[in-house]
Amino acid sequence: MLVPYQGKQVEAKSVTYLTHKEDFNEYQLVDDDGKVGKTIRIKTVVTKISKLEGEVGPDGNPIYWVQSQNVIAPMD
Repeated sequence: MLVPYQGKQVEAKSVTYLTHKEDFNEYQLVDDDGKVGKTIRIKTVVTKISKLEGEVGPDGNPIYWVQSQNVIAPMD
């Protein structure tokens, strides 16, 4: 698979991974009048991780391309 990285297309190889933990973050919404309203919960769920072939960061570690989906759950 080719992915964009620093203005070029780079080959990326899919990596097998195990999910260790996926927590929700909670946010209280504030109305225009300053009143606290609903609380929503949001978490990011990783759907695919790929390692960029032949690319490393400034620290020498490999570069990974992560695809994810946001899950949003309103609370009562």
